[in-house]
Amino acid sequence: MVSIRTNLMALTGQQHQAQSQSNLSTALERLSSGLRINGAKDDAAGQGIANRMQSNINAHSTIARGMNDGISLMQTAEGGLNSINEMLQRGRELAVKAATSTLSDSDRLAIQNELIQIREQIDYTSKNTEAFDKTPLAPLPPETPADQLGNVQSIRNIDPKLGERQASGEVPLGFVPTDVQKFEIETWDIGNNDDIQVFTRSGKHLVGTPLGAGSTWETRYIDTETELENKLFTPENGFPDDASYDDSDLFDGSEFFNITTPREMSHNGMKFTYSGDGNASDSNSYETLAIENVTEPLFVVVTGGGEFVIEEFKWEDSPPLEPIPTSEPVDVVTSASFGDSAKKVTIEPSPSDSETLGIASIDLSQQESASDALALFDQAIQTVDGYRSQYGALTNRFEGAIENHRQQEITTSAAQSRIQDADYAVEVANMTKAQILQQAGTSVLAQANQIPQSVLSLLG
Repeated sequence: MVSIRTNLMALTGQQHQAQSQSNLSTALERLSSGLRINGAKDDAAGQGIANRMQSNINAHSTIARGMNDGISLMQTAEGGLNSINEMLQRGRELAVKAATSTLSDSDRLAIQNELIQIREQIDYTSKNTEAFDKTPLAPLPPETPADQLGNVQSIRNIDPKLGERQASGEVPLGFVPTDVQKFEIETWDIGNNDDIQVFTRSGKHLVGTPLGAGSTWETRYIDTETELENKLFTPENGFPDDASYDDSDLFDGSEFFNITTPREMSHNGMKFTYSGDGNASDSNSYETLAIENVTEPLFVVVTGGGEFVIEEFKWEDSPPLEPIPTSEPVDVVTSASFGDSAKKVTIEPSPSDSETLGIASIDLSQQESASDALALFDQAIQTVDGYRSQYGALTNRFEGAIENHRQQEITTSAAQSRIQDADYAVEVANMTKAQILQQAGTSVLAQANQIPQSVLSLLG
């Protein structure tokens, strides 16, 4: 059938012309970008695979840089440890010299002065060896004082029931934490004798009245150290399992009483101001106790067989300490493959200050203490050697892991390239083919458009 309204040949030519135009556009896009996959339409599955591979490639590169930073941190720390080791060796040499009995007092004093300088330099090195804002040789962070030990609350959290009658016993009222600058308590006996007692967590009896006949302990049916330990030194009362009674440093209140001019005692950097044992039977029914500069948790107990009233109960918190560098664990990511959680290796801190190394209290001014110092220096040197071996082992591990990540980055990049990169030989051939078809299609379409004009000859 001859028709002028519908030119099927021209329509067919236009369809093929559009297809060749699309193929030419795709070939030009791949050649200009260098990629076979420029969008999901090119290869949806391949694009997803290549994208996951890119995540792994980025991870390998980033992890390698992070592990190199870890190596740099350990190398910095090891340099500081080398310096500290040299000072420890010199300190041990001084201890050997001071242990000799031929030295005079002035000679020992000179040795002790040099040791003091060595300790100060060790502390300076430990606190100022820094990399990436980390101080791996600094002391460990101080422990935050607890609010509760066993079932016993800190003095901050208890209700002292000021002015109210309370039964005495052998359970601590509360404990004084280490961040308290000053604690004060005043009690009033009602009828029977009741005494303030103070204990450390290890079981040292610091303030109060001793065991014995006629004591307030006896009214609690506690006559021996074993009975006291069984009733008072329990985990529920906040004492560790190895706590044992020790009254060698007891500030014995049974030997004195003066409410207006109390006596003073010092222990472990703390100052105790104590009125002594007040006794209701002789009208001296008040007792006062003040503790300053608390350096360890202290349990406060009121013993007796009657009742007492707390007239005063107050404390002052220690002022904020000036911040000092501390060492903390450093996590280094060693693996983070797509779909997996990050795997890490921890670089443990290596605190190397004089206190942590155990040499802060060494005294070389006496021959006897100088002999004892040798063991302390040996232990400190052994500790530093342990730190250095730890860093050496981790450095070797990190170097091997870095090489592995670099190799994986290369092989993954090669696999990704095979999936998403354009093959220029193929794409140039496709472009040439599309260009020829485009030109041929244009010529054929022109011929198809001339066919309807043949109808004019029939009308002529």
